Amino acid sequence: MTLQKLLQIEAELRKAYFERDDEVHGSIVALLARQHVLLLGPPGTAKSQLVEDLCARIGGNYFSWLLTKFSTPEELFGPISLKALEQDKYTRIITGKLPEAHIAFIDEVWKGSSSILNTLLRIVNERKFDNNGAPVKVPLLSLFGASNELPESGELSALYDRFLLRFMTQYIASPQNFVNMLASQPSLSNTVIMLQELTTMQAETETVALPDEVYIALVNLREVLKKENIIASDRRYKQALSLIKANAYLGGRAKATPDDLAILQHVLWSQPSEYKMVQKLVLTTVNPVLSKIQELLDVAKEVYHQAMDPNAQKDKEAGNKIGFEATVKLRRVQEDLGKLAATPDTAKVLNNARTKVKAYSDEIYNVITGIRK
Repeated sequence: MTLQKLLQIEAELRKAYFERDDEVHGSIVALLARQHVLLLGPPGTAKSQLVEDLCARIGGNYFSWLLTKFSTPEELFGPISLKALEQDKYTRIITGKLPEAHIAFIDEVWKGSSSILNTLLRIVNERKFDNNGAPVKVPLLSLFGASNELPESGELSALYDRFLLRFMTQYIASPQNFVNMLASQPSLSNTVIMLQELTTMQAETETVALPDEVYIALVNLREVLKKENIIASDRRYKQALSLIKANAYLGGRAKATPDDLAILQHVLWSQPSEYKMVQKLVLTTVNPVLSKIQELLDVAKEVYHQAMDPNAQKDKEAGNKIGFEATVKLRRVQEDLGKLAATPDTAKVLNNARTKVKAYSDEIYNVITGIRK
């Protein structure tokens, strides 16, 4: 029952945040796996809103802060206790601050000073915070970071590596989704789960079995990526096992399959320019059907954007011709998707792809015929 509530939260967030399915799914996987998430993208792409909406549905302490180059350690870790100073103790009052948080969100995460980032690194890596020289265990489950740029200095690479899941969040591409976003209203009733329910699911996630075929697929994937000079640390591969388990758990399975390695398309890239290559190699290696689905989705997306290009719509006759040709191409994509052999593990992905392509086709048809929803 608890898992169903978590799946309902995922469904609600997918519906509320257009073109953010990967970020929503990955964030929930990260919570189950006790891992950290980085959202890269320009301002105004709902990065902070998505995280805050997710955290509002989960019990426990939530801490959120926007870093600037003027931010001080006190803002994140608490002020120095004056009473403690009288006793020659350097103790921070951490009430309501990051060391007490179960889930945290740091916006503009690279903007902090060295003292902030070094303390943050130990918290996310070891779940420990030094207070008066003594390490204190912190309850942090997941840290969500956001930035509109990659870290520039080498000293930030260690913290960058601690964000196991990375997503490039862009502005909404679909005109219809953009209109839907503008017209959307906040939901008055949202599914929530208590912190204890989440920790119970986290414990259950750890019991998910990893059969030999998963390890074999992981070794094969590592070799394929190495040939393309895409190298991830041993630590990332080790930590990725928790994501594979969490992905299987969300699918209602007590044993992972190679298909669950698909989540690693958001793990094994370092530079944004590597993402499409990593995505293709991950999906091809773990399941060629998943790769074919993504390939067809990419074709459909390109056809859709060409047809919906405002320049193509300036001349109504020419625009209609492009639109009709696009609907024919999308029908062929649908037919190709229908020819793929779905397994229990790929059926949901395949159905979601067909739904998305149909939405592309319907939107183009509505533009051609002058129908507006």
